[in-house]
Amino acid sequence: MSERIDEILDGIDGVLFDMDGVLLDTEALYTEATRRVLGTDVAAFDFKLKEKMMGRAPWIATRILLEAVGSPMTPAEFDERKRPVLHELFRESKPKPHAPELVELLHARGSPPAAA
Repeated sequence: MSERIDEILDGIDGVLFDMDGVLLDTEALYTEATRRVLGTDVAAFDFKLKEKMMGRAPWIATRILLEAVGSPMTPAEFDERKRPVLHELFRESKPKPHAPELVELLHARGSPPAAA
């Protein structure tokens, strides 16, 4: 695997990662935080609703969520309540498979990785 990675990275000076969901497995943590903030409204937060939210700007996704579950919260209120829950849950985040090895390999090659 290392030889193939070396071939792929030949001529690349550095690598910029979007850490969320690329280096760290955080999807379940976002779901859990949303469920905790919604409380009794969790039944409506299913995969069909998540599909409607995926790929949208955060404030649009939050508005879709709150309208779907009939929550009286504003997107700003929801985000304010969710932020501390996410901070707590992120302590439990685990790396995606092979992410640590890739970062170590990049560092060893002198191709500094960075996260955005």
